[in-house]
Amino acid sequence: MALIFLSSVPTIKGDTAMILEASRENRIIQAKVVGESKSWSMLLRNISSVKSVEGGFAIKDEQGMKIIPREKASSLTITL
Repeated sequence: MALIFLSSVPTIKGDTAMILEASRENRIIQAKVVGESKSWSMLLRNISSVKSVEGGFAIKDEQGMKIIPREKASSLTITL
């Protein structure tokens, strides 16, 4: 069974700038954005490492792993 997460990111005016959809099945996380994807990232809290990130890269953060997509990427596949 896949876990699914949806989040909208508002503009300064309160409109929806983008929607992030992420799902996890076992050790694979799929993430994609719809709308303006100028600059976005994900923080996987309490995760200390990832095996791979297709479409981006991971850096350690004090709260977990920060996943940063490559320029203009609108989707990621993360293997834990």
